Amino acid sequence: MAKRFSGQGASASLISAANFVKRGSRAILARGEAGVRPGTAQQDCLVEWCKARGQILASNYCRQFNHFGGGAEHEVYFDLENRRAIKTTHPNQFGWSAAYESQPATPLEYLVRLIYQNWFFGDDIQLIGVAMGDDHLEVVTSQPWISGDKTRPPASDDQIAHYFSSKGFRKSGQFPGGGFFYNPGLNVVAADAHSRNVLVSSQGQITPIDIVMGRPGTALERKLRDEMGPSEASDSSRTTGTTSVATTNYRFGPKPP
Repeated sequence: MAKRFSGQGASASLISAANFVKRGSRAILARGEAGVRPGTAQQDCLVEWCKARGQILASNYCRQFNHFGGGAEHEVYFDLENRRAIKTTHPNQFGWSAAYESQPATPLEYLVRLIYQNWFFGDDIQLIGVAMGDDHLEVVTSQPWISGDKTRPPASDDQIAHYFSSKGFRKSGQFPGGGFFYNPGLNVVAADAHSRNVLVSSQGQITPIDIVMGRPGTALERKLRDEMGPSEASDSSRTTGTTSVATTNYRFGPKPP
């Protein structure tokens, strides 16, 4: 199994991009131009950020890697030389939103999701850039290639729940399909946490690889707080170990977004 990295160092480019997209899209929307939607403004800002850093990729960028498979949110490739998974979002899509059930995410939500994945789970997701064609855009990222131990059974619901509990998340019964957790102190949800997205190593280590994360929308937050009761701490005072957690921006140093 590949080594896991600290979320703070792994997320540098993601945090930079998220901050730029957040500020830039707000400025665009403040102009009040007709027909400009938040998702469109965010996408334009992400392209601008990538152009400034030489991270605009050809539409066939991923063909240099071995295609591994695809899912509801990504196509996955294998970079054999560097032992990394290369993921591309489906054209003009940014995965699923954690804020609203069964709704597509915006570019900013997607970037924040990856930051959370790094920060909470010690992953090493890196933003390679955006692959662009005449009428489409795909976000391209990489992360360590993780292979589950085929001699072991898939992660059980109890194993997954215990792991997420160790990260401050409580299991929610709001969704019949399961795999949904909530951190009431930080107001962060983790969804789609099933055995296909949570692997088990030969040492029995639980490793999430592709969790939908973010802040719940107002209605969903209300349901979750009603279900779980008052949180132990507010966002402004929550601590994890010795790290004070503030939740008003996208900078680590060492605060999560």
